[in-house]
Amino acid sequence: MVQPMTETDGIRIVVYSFGPAAFGMAYFYYGARYGAEKSKPLVIAFLAGIVAGPLALGTFSAIEWVPVYNRVMANMSEQPESLLLAFSLFVIGPVEEVAKLFVLWLFMYRRSEFDRPVDGLTYACAVGLGFASVENWYAMSEFGEDWARAILLPFLHPLFSALWGVGLAYAKFGKTRRYRALVYVCLPLSFIYHGLFDYIVLSQAVSPVFVMPLVLFLWFFVASSLRFLNRSSPGLPSPPNYPVASS
Repeated sequence: MVQPMTETDGIRIVVYSFGPAAFGMAYFYYGARYGAEKSKPLVIAFLAGIVAGPLALGTFSAIEWVPVYNRVMANMSEQPESLLLAFSLFVIGPVEEVAKLFVLWLFMYRRSEFDRPVDGLTYACAVGLGFASVENWYAMSEFGEDWARAILLPFLHPLFSALWGVGLAYAKFGKTRRYRALVYVCLPLSFIYHGLFDYIVLSQAVSPVFVMPLVLFLWFFVASSLRFLNRSSPGLPSPPNYPVASS
C-alpha cells in the first residue's frame, strides 16, 4: 500500500529537486564572470527551463496515440535494443531538447541582456538546470525520493543543452551565414548525445559504464566552451579569427 505523502516529504522532495541546481547556477554565474546585472536574466532562464518541463511532458502525452510509442512505454524492458535506440534518439532527445531551446528562444533570445557570446552557453545551461529540477520534482513526487537522480539530472541536462547553446551564440553573434547556421548542427548533436545517454540507461545489453566517456566528453566541451566564449565576448580579449562580431 502506498503511503500518503506528508508535508515533510513534500519539503524534502522540493529540496532534493531544486537544491542541486543552485550549485550549477553558481558555477555558470561565476564561470561566465557575470556581475550583479546578469543574475536576473540567469534566473529567468532557469524559470524558463521549469516551463519547458510541462511543455515536454505535454508533447509526450500528445504522441501517446502513436502505436510504437505506446508499445515501448508499456513494457520497456522487453523491447528490442534497436527500438530502444530509435526511441531514445528520435523521441526522448528531440522532445526534451526542442522544449528547452524553444523556451530560451521565447524568453531570452531577444532580451537586451543576451549581449555576449557566452550568454548562449550559460542561459542554455540555466534552462537545463530548471528543466532537470522540475523533472526531478515530478519523478520523485510520483515514484518516491531518489538521491542518485536528484544529483545526476541537474548535472546532465545542462551538458545536453550546452551543445545547442553554443550554436545559439554563433547564431546571434556570428559574422557569416555559415557560422550563424551552426545552431542547425548543434541542435541535432544534442539529440544524439541526449538520446545515447537515455539508451545506455534503458538498455539491457550496454553497460552503464559507457555513460562515463559520454559525460566526460560533454563536460570537457562545456568547460572549454565557457572559457573560449568568455574570451570572445565584448569587453574581453578576443582570440584571433573567432567568427563573432564585437559590439
